[in-house]
Amino acid sequence: VAGYLAMHDDRVEAAIRYLDEGIRADPEGRLGFLRFNRAVAQMMTDPDPVGRELMLEAFGEFQPDLVEPLARAWPPERGLPPPEAIELLATLNSLVAAQMWMLSDRPERAIEHIVTLRDRMPFGQTDDWWSPVLDPLRDDPGVVATQEGWGLAGYEVRRTGDREPTP
Repeated sequence: VAGYLAMHDDRVEAAIRYLDEGIRADPEGRLGFLRFNRAVAQMMTDPDPVGRELMLEAFGEFQPDLVEPLARAWPPERGLPPPEAIELLATLNSLVAAQMWMLSDRPERAIEHIVTLRDRMPFGQTDDWWSPVLDPLRDDPGVVATQEGWGLAGYEVRRTGDREPTP
């Protein structure tokens, strides 16, 4: 949880340290969210293929049917997923595809995914909404409408910065 919170607070290096500690304590990979969040943190800092491997391990725990198609669409030498792999991630009721579109420098696709997700899920998935990866989109009219539709109108992102000691 500390890693997840640090990542959403844009303290990615601290998040990586927390998440690595959690992964060491879970060598069997039963807690897929550790590897998933570590994969996203990896891709936020370095498009090294380590992120791909962590993402596939995470999906092995909580979306096993997605692992094989995702592995085929996402070549092992790529750190960031290609469009075909992001399209697979877009089938989930999650903002992960929007984050991957942003990391792949495709903000228009991220906005499209957010609006589609709003139409599919009227109550929204608000936990990943606060990801710093999505910050550049927050003033887009479609994103603002999504925020309003999900009952988040008026809430602003506030980050603590590096005021807290890191592990």
